[in-house]
Amino acid sequence: MSSAHDYKQLALRIRQAMEKYQFNEPLYVAEPLLQLPSYPKVEVLDDEIIIIGEDGDREIWDTEEDEIKAIAIASNLELELKAIMYVKYHLANYLSKLSRDLKEFNIVEGNIDDILYEGYKSLSNWFIELDGID
Repeated sequence: MSSAHDYKQLALRIRQAMEKYQFNEPLYVAEPLLQLPSYPKVEVLDDEIIIIGEDGDREIWDTEEDEIKAIAIASNLELELKAIMYVKYHLANYLSKLSRDLKEFNIVEGNIDDILYEGYKSLSNWFIELDGID
């Protein structure tokens, strides 16, 4: 990213993704619902391990001749992909909450996207640093 315009475009895209994946959580829940999303699903067809998205798109992830091994790989892959989606949805939901909170702090609405992006960027850098530590 080389210009302020690029950062503003990225901030706008992050905001749109937040709004798209925003959850409407029940108001009166004694315990939080702990459930992975229904998609993506992974199935084995012949020797192909196929990822199926919520929109029905199918992607061949890999091939495995050993059927038992393919089923084990598919099961583990499905669990991990659903966990990634769980994290994605909940992070997007929390970003929406942060946006609402910033409005309550009387932050100028036009600056909220930039503030969220800068917070995300610093967190992203933190993850990069963690990844580099062995």
